[in-house]
Amino acid sequence: MDISPAFFASLNSFSWKPIVNVFNFSNALRIETSENYQNAELSLVSISGKQLVNQQITSTTTVLNTSEIASGIYLLSITSKDKVYTKKVYLK
Repeated sequence: MDISPAFFASLNSFSWKPIVNVFNFSNALRIETSENYQNAELSLVSISGKQLVNQQITSTTTVLNTSEIASGIYLLSITSKDKVYTKKVYLK
């Protein structure tokens, strides 16, 4: 297979941006989403299946106060009508 230099040049102009970014701070989770996820549902669920947070996303940045949540591994889920995003997060 022969790959032309034009192929590599096109890679330089290709920009991919993640749809969801999650930043974990000591007492908060900051979730940044694309506009496609506005009016979606955000939930935080423990590994045992207990839902701790369930709220509507109303902007591209959402901050969850996690100071009252015990440290451990949780699943963060964002659900819109045609997309589901799930990420494992560790709260300290």
